[in-house]
Order: sequence, then structure tokens, then C-alpha cells
Amino acid sequence: MLHFLNSGILFLVAAAAIPLLIHLFAKRKPQVIVFSTIRYIQNSVQKQNRRINLKNFLLLLIRTLIILFTVLALARPTVKLSFLKSSARHPRTAVAIIIDNSYSMEYLVDTSTALDIARKNAKAAGDLLNESDFSVLMTLDNQWNSLYSYLKGGKPDEKTIQNIEISPLTISPEEAVAKAEEFLKESQLPNREIWLFTDRQAQDYPKATDTPLYVIRSGGYETQNNISCQNARLDIALVDRTLSHNLQFEAVNHSPEAQHGIICQLILDGRTIAEQAIDIEPEQTKSSTFRINLERPGWHSGYVSVKNERLLYDNRNWFTFYYEPSPKIGIITDLPQLPLALETIMDVFAGQGGTIDFLEDNLSNEDIVPYQVIMIYRKAYSHRLDFLLQNTANKTLFVADSLLSDDWRNHLLEVTGINLTDFHDKSPRTIDQISAWHPITAVFDQTQLKKTRINGFWESKSENILGDVLLQAGNAPLVLATVKGLFWTFDPADLDDPFLLDSAFPVLAYRCLQYQSTSGLLTQDLQVGDLYPRGSRAVKLPEGSEIRLSGSDAILTQPGIYSNLENDTRFAVNLRYDESRFQPASEEGENIFWLDEDWQQEILASRYGFELWKYLLIAALALFFLEMLLVRHMERMGETQK
Repeated sequence: MLHFLNSGILFLVAAAAIPLLIHLFAKRKPQVIVFSTIRYIQNSVQKQNRRINLKNFLLLLIRTLIILFTVLALARPTVKLSFLKSSARHPRTAVAIIIDNSYSMEYLVDTSTALDIARKNAKAAGDLLNESDFSVLMTLDNQWNSLYSYLKGGKPDEKTIQNIEISPLTISPEEAVAKAEEFLKESQLPNREIWLFTDRQAQDYPKATDTPLYVIRSGGYETQNNISCQNARLDIALVDRTLSHNLQFEAVNHSPEAQHGIICQLILDGRTIAEQAIDIEPEQTKSSTFRINLERPGWHSGYVSVKNERLLYDNRNWFTFYYEPSPKIGIITDLPQLPLALETIMDVFAGQGGTIDFLEDNLSNEDIVPYQVIMIYRKAYSHRLDFLLQNTANKTLFVADSLLSDDWRNHLLEVTGINLTDFHDKSPRTIDQISAWHPITAVFDQTQLKKTRINGFWESKSENILGDVLLQAGNAPLVLATVKGLFWTFDPADLDDPFLLDSAFPVLAYRCLQYQSTSGLLTQDLQVGDLYPRGSRAVKLPEGSEIRLSGSDAILTQPGIYSNLENDTRFAVNLRYDESRFQPASEEGENIFWLDEDWQQEILASRYGFELWKYLLIAALALFFLEMLLVRHMERMGETQK
């Protein structure tokens, strides 16, 4: 059986037709010579033409074979014979062995995971190599590759193969193959192959490769019976002027079969708090809730897990939040009493042991320190107050009123980039834009909140907003988060405002207060592969080690709970869940071979026999010299090529 190691070059075989085309289109007419003895000359010319035509045909054949043999030599044909399979017989070969260690490879097949099967197959494949070969062992984890991937003589180290573990942050097979080709070029060997051991989860595979790529399946399944846990978060509900704390989560069934009696657990601060059993229909997501009672102030963290034995890696979803049952709130206002809507939410946020103080004008920075939140509402502007607020940005909540002075409007233009123009109190307007990623508004149902109407807010003009718009109605920003604090451009004084009567308002107000009281690090939705939050310099990792970050582009590499050691805050990081639902890759690509059970019969193609490229080049060279001799002979005989 004939096999081509560089089959992509075979299209050049068409060049063998060039001599024929030249012969057909460049054929010259014979020179007409008039002699007296016409009949004798005609007979002589006919004999000479037959002889010349035969030699021209021979030249055409030789030139065609030269091109054909040269192209075939570049394609590197190999004769496959069954009795030539010994690994000791193959020419020197450079091989890259890539093991897929993305988290879908943890899926359990009988008593082994797909990664176990991949490691076993990689070892068996490495045994086909000998000491004259080159090999490089790689994974889909860039960090692992930077430590252990290098070109070496002989087969990969078996202990290194066995130590490959699942990584939550991986690159695509396309990136890994491109890096593998760079390694193989260093070997300077003509025989090169790449072996990728994977479960064939749908990822970015290369469309074509210069080096033959063999994609070897680890685990013969087309679907996975997998359940993942996602979107665990604290939900705060206001019931009878009392806060109710619930931990919401989602269990996602990624399989085509219904799952019954799935055990879900809530682990909070290292202790199992509650359990429940749920049923999930095929390809469905089910939301559920754990009721929690919080007593200890400070940061709380944990995870919700679902029991699914097939794929354990995506069974947990981490969360963290800050709880202060007795916060101190400072109010800066000229009013003797706050509007009812603000007073109610302040009472709820302060709780039973909290404190709400109306602060005097003659404040100092030391007076502000004990308070978690400083709220400004309907207060006369002063430069002293302006200066004071510059040092309390992470605590400040500024609430606009309908009679906002020009000085305050100029101040807001400076710190937010928004120019407040007219107070809108004629007819309610629908909220049409909500930030889905910011911690304050990420919990809201986008569809439901966009049906809410609001009245009593400032119209504005803005060319360069200096912060994040969290809520907006038309062109009017309603809530902004900036480095100078949080700003509301609506006045909560009018109880006829439909927004103040909606359940979304107390949740928004509470989350704004909590966001400011925890320096803005409340339950951010961070995933593996994201950058560390701003301000993270000294961090404690989920496994307990501590690191210092030197740059602003540091990437989160593992799920779990992180602690910022500089400001004593925490944040949770979770998976991206791209591989929780198994989707087989489309088996296509130029110079890519998709192998199953018989993969050992296909890889290391050069061991199946002898490569013919040397013999083809020798034959092409011999034909070239034969052509030269034939042309010289025709020139001596005075024969003209046609």
C-alpha cells in the first residue's frame, strides 16, 4: 500500500502536463526546401521526420517523468508492508505528543477517566519510538508546557506523562498544534508527526497543518451524562421591613436523559449547612434556593455542589459575600428627616444593631472613618464638603434632588462627566438599559426590570462619562459607579414614582449601600481566565499559598475563593463551563487524521516500510542526464526538435 507523508503537495502533479502543452503550442513547421529531384527529397524527409518524431516523443516522455518523479519525491511516498511494522526499522522521526487535559477529560468511562485513557495511550505510543527519534510532550495547559515541554531524544518520560493533571485554564488544540510544529522544526528531521490524545470535545481544531496530525480518541462516547452547578449567589429579599438572606443556585442537566434525586449541598464557611434533592429534565436548568441565617459579621464564602459521579470538576460553584449586621451610616443633609423611601431602606440596611447618624457641617476626616457608608442628599454645596468627599469616594452615595444647585451640578459634571440639564417629572419613562456585569445590577432579571417605569430624574448631556452606567432611561443615566463614588440622578422623594413602588428599588438601594460598605468587591462574577480585580497586589490563592502580583495583566488560573490581603476582602472565581455540555468535534481538516480503536496501526507511518523519495530523485536525475545526451545527439545529427 502506498502512503504519502506530504500528501498536500500532490496537486503539483498537474505540472507534468507542461512539456506536453509546450510541445502542442510551440510546435514549429518544417522548413520548406526546393530541390530538383522532388521525389527523392520527399522520401528522405519522411524518413527523417519519423526518426525525429520518435526522438521528440522520447524527449517529451523523459521531461514529463522528470517533473512527475520530482513532485512525487517531495510528497514522500512510503510503501506500507505488513511485515515492516517493527519500531526499530523506521527512519528517524520527530513526534509531538499532546495530551488534552481540559476538564471534560475527567469524565468517567467505566472505571477510568478519559484522561487516564489518554495517558495510557500516550505511553503506548511513546513505546513505538526509539533512541534515534525526537519527541516533545505537551498538554493544553500553557503554564505546564512552559515548565515541562522541550524537544528531547527518545520517547517521553513515563513519570511525566502520569503526572499530567486536569487544568481549568487551557488553550485550544489549534494553538497547541501550532506550538508543537515550532518544536518539531528544531529537530530538522524530514519525518514529523503530531499525536493528539483527546475526548474530541468541540474546540478550535486547526483547519490544516503542515505536519500530519493524528487525533486519537480517548473514550468512545458521543454524549455525557453530566450535571453542573452554576450561578450560586446571595439573594436578599425585603419582607415586612426585614431582610431575608437566601443562597440561590442553578443545576444544569447537560445530558439527554432525566436525572432524579440529585443531592445538592450548601457549604458555608467550611460547614455543610443544608441539603436537598432535586429532579432535572433532559437538557434543562433548574433554579433552587437555600435559606440561610447569618449571625457573624464580615466575609462569608463557600460553594454549592451537586452530586454527579461522572464528571466531578464542574460540580461546585463558589460564592462570597460581605455581611455587616450593625453598619454605621452617616447622613449629610439639610433636612430634619429623610424621605420615606430612603428612611425605610436605611433602617433595613442598618438592621437591629446598626447606627444612622445625621452628621454636622464641621466634619473632619477622622469623623468619617467609623462609618461604612456616607450618604449626601439635599445638602448645600460647600468647598469644605467637596474636599471631604474626595477622601471618602469608596463610602459615598450621592443622591440627587429635584432642587439641585448649580454648584452641585458643576461638581457632578467634573467627577462623572454628566451635565444635568432639566428635572424630568412630567411622565414616567421606561428603564431600558441595565449593566449585566456590575455586582450591583448583575442579580436583576433584565427582562423584568426593563418593564419598570421611573419618574423624577434629571435629564442630562454627556460626551465622556467617567464611570459605569448601571441604570439608564433613554439618554438619562440613573445610577453611575465611578472612582469618586456612587451617584443617583433620580430623586426618591416622590412616592408616586412607580419605580419607588417596585420591588426592584429596595434591592437596588440595598446593593448600592452594601457595595460601598465593602469597597466595591461584592460578589463579582469572575471566571478562570479573567484578570485579577483592580487593586489586587497581595493575594491568597484557593489552595492557601500567597503571591504578590507585579503587573496589571495577571490572570486567574483556578476556581475557588481568593483573599485580597491588602484590604481584607474576598472574591470567588468559577469555571467558564464551556466543556460541561459534550459536543463532538467535526472530523475535518487538511492533513488531519481522526483515529479510533485502530490508531496504533496508523501513527508513525514511516515505520511501515521504506520511503521512496530518494529513489525517485535518483530516477529524475538519471532521466535529466539521459535527456541531455539525447539532445546532444540530435544536435550532432543535425536533427531539429519539434
